[in-house]
Amino acid sequence: MNKFSQFWAKIEALHSRRFGAVWFAPLRLSPFILVLAIIAGLVSGWMSWSVRDSQYQTFERYAETFYLDDGIALFTTTDAPYFVGIAQSLKQDDSVRPFHDRRLYPHAKLTPNTNPDTGILEAPLLSVIIASFSNDSSLQSLFATAHAMLPITAFLTAIMIMIGFGAAGFWLEGAIAGAGGALSFAYLTRSSAGRIDTDQLNLGCLYLLTGLAIYTARTKSLRNAIAICILAGGAMWLFRWWYPKPFLGWMVAGGLIFLSFICHRQIGRTIVLGTLFLLVSGVGLSGFSVASEYLVDKLEFGSFIFPNTFSTITEISVIPFGDMLSRISGHFWLSLISLAGLGLWGIRHPALMVVFGPVTCFALLNFLVGNRAIFYSAPMLWFGFAWLMMRFGSAFDNYTDRLLSAPSYLRHLGVSLSLIGCFSVVWLASPTSYLQRPTFSKQVIEGFSSLATPAKDADKVIISWWDYGYAANVFSGQNVVHDGGSQTSPATFLVANALLEPSAEKAARMFKLIASAGYERALEILYQNAPLSDDERLRMADQDIYLILTKDMSNWMGSISTIGFFDINTGKPRRYNGTSLLRYEPFECINTALGPECNGLPFNSETGQFGDVMLSGILYTEQGKVITGKQFDNPTAPFFIQAETAPSFAQNLAVNKRLFVSLFNQMYHLGQIDQRFFSLIYDDFPHIRIFKLK
Repeated sequence: MNKFSQFWAKIEALHSRRFGAVWFAPLRLSPFILVLAIIAGLVSGWMSWSVRDSQYQTFERYAETFYLDDGIALFTTTDAPYFVGIAQSLKQDDSVRPFHDRRLYPHAKLTPNTNPDTGILEAPLLSVIIASFSNDSSLQSLFATAHAMLPITAFLTAIMIMIGFGAAGFWLEGAIAGAGGALSFAYLTRSSAGRIDTDQLNLGCLYLLTGLAIYTARTKSLRNAIAICILAGGAMWLFRWWYPKPFLGWMVAGGLIFLSFICHRQIGRTIVLGTLFLLVSGVGLSGFSVASEYLVDKLEFGSFIFPNTFSTITEISVIPFGDMLSRISGHFWLSLISLAGLGLWGIRHPALMVVFGPVTCFALLNFLVGNRAIFYSAPMLWFGFAWLMMRFGSAFDNYTDRLLSAPSYLRHLGVSLSLIGCFSVVWLASPTSYLQRPTFSKQVIEGFSSLATPAKDADKVIISWWDYGYAANVFSGQNVVHDGGSQTSPATFLVANALLEPSAEKAARMFKLIASAGYERALEILYQNAPLSDDERLRMADQDIYLILTKDMSNWMGSISTIGFFDINTGKPRRYNGTSLLRYEPFECINTALGPECNGLPFNSETGQFGDVMLSGILYTEQGKVITGKQFDNPTAPFFIQAETAPSFAQNLAVNKRLFVSLFNQMYHLGQIDQRFFSLIYDDFPHIRIFKLK
């Protein structure tokens, strides 16, 4: 151990000689710098808060788009109704189970949860906070509370990031990192107005916990270090309740253990602090897991192989390296300057760079699990930029002090100007005018609400695409068969397969099986010829089942077809005309002197000639109902044209034959309903149509 200490001392001495220049060192926390840091922190928090607040002001200016008629502001993430729904369940029943019992129907009905109800501990902390501060259990009050949190948590995020870097001695740079991280496009898209989700505090909490770990490791007094360690462990316990991802806890624990040993060279002290943190936070009992579903294309369930729905989600797709840097810093070249600054800082402070290394490397997860986690790296890049600019300011101040004998009130002029310049760059480089449209339209939510009246002596079950699961659950109060928390379950494949089924009879039977027997039994019955039980027949006959089709689902048809056109026995996609991805292709037409042109190619509406190919036919619809059509003399052609003529939804779509005959296309786009199995009970075309199964 002594030999190691001697060796390390030589390394530190060599490092200090090479990189010990005053202008490389952190700014000494003088009274002036302390006041400047407080002001910088408030400015950083204000910048983050003001952008979200201005977004909500825009919500109010365009209330017809962002508000329901009952005053509820719409949300901009599919998970928002999940947290609000649990909050409502806590408010009404002191339990989350009524909400969860309506999810993944009929699983909870067939296999009731017999474990003791632990109340709020079963709920996400975000839902507990919403329920605690809401005046009552109405959706109006709950959503108002949830929306009011976002500007506040945006302010706290910037402050938490500042504290994280302040623990390392870089308060002013941390303020810049807080503003830049909270306003980066990568993070703003996940924490803007309406994003009622844990991401609104995930970024700040992770940096705050890293800062507490640094304080614990660097504190000289063991007694004080233990006190801070308990505080850090308690904060991590709360964070795990907020966002239960064990690997984040292990990441912070690793930084604490490493830095504690580097600072004090005491194995016993390091073991005590590391063990204490793991016990208080609960991280040591939580295991270490990373969601493997992000890393695979296919999922196994019993003897079947299903496509992974995560592969169809845009927000977890891999983006090019240059685009990733632009999302983090606002501009590619600015990000390169930030990386240069971060690299120099890492050379000057290698131990701290190891501690902050994991959050720096989060951006690289883009190439492994997609782009949804790159925002964790945004404060690090902005810190690199701020540190580099502050070094220039510090060098200027040192120069004027030594050579020019500057008066005391100009002693920190360089640092002050650098701080102002950095804040200006952050504001100019950030998408401060960014605004996200509601995830679901007002018309779709009103359609869900139309099903809120309880059915008599029957279970109401809603079947639609998984994105709607949470919202349909909350606004209708009825059961759903899958949602965002179960999107990778076989239920998603079964629903997609039924939507693409040409036979209304077969599709209706599949929907009834999912809603009455559950996806496990549905797979056995549909793919293994298992017989229906008497109880299952009774449930199929005694349920009110509603199928919801929307314009959004038309736009999502690429994902639906990728999942639905899949052979779960072989684990391979089924192909039609060489692809398993079928979607509605825009067919934009204009009249020219030489005749109609569609998508830039000549189109003969009499023969169906389109460029060098022939089309199969054309159908004209009005408000989603066929009014006339024409079959071209080319029955083997793969595409139809569907032309909607209603002014409110006028558009032309090219549709593959296999998609053309699907239940979704026939019932939603063409209004062709087999009355033996379905009846239209709610029609707000082109937004939403609701059908009841017979």
